[in-house]
Amino acid sequence: MRLRTGGGNRDFFHRDGWATGPAPRLLPGDQSSGKIPPMTTVPIALNDDDQRFIEEAVKSGRYFSESEVVAEALSELKVREAIRNGKIDDLRARVQVGIEQADKGDFVEFTAEDVKANGRKRHSASCTARVTSPQSTFRRNNLVQL
Repeated sequence: MRLRTGGGNRDFFHRDGWATGPAPRLLPGDQSSGKIPPMTTVPIALNDDDQRFIEEAVKSGRYFSESEVVAEALSELKVREAIRNGKIDDLRARVQVGIEQADKGDFVEFTAEDVKANGRKRHSASCTARVTSPQSTFRRNNLVQL
């Protein structure tokens, strides 16, 4: 499949009625001057399922072309990558805070056994809270033995 960003000639509904030609759409670039950014044709290889998915998306009428489907997918990927990069940056900042605290001696030493004991204590407390909740008490008191 060869993809070109932008649309082809298609029937579309305009405020004055149905028309044929390139559908008006928002494209990245300088919209105020009406300039459309340069477009590149890129050959891509798709597996059969992805090819059918793209064709179905175009047939549904939601997209004007295969290129538009791929452009939206790339847009979603960019958003996902930005979110991922933000999370990584946040994690790096938190690690840096921890390193700075450790350098100042502001930390607590513990062993693996300490971690296990603390986890068991927290787990036991959460189980106790569930067993003594009104809902679990109701269930225990109203069990029917077969």
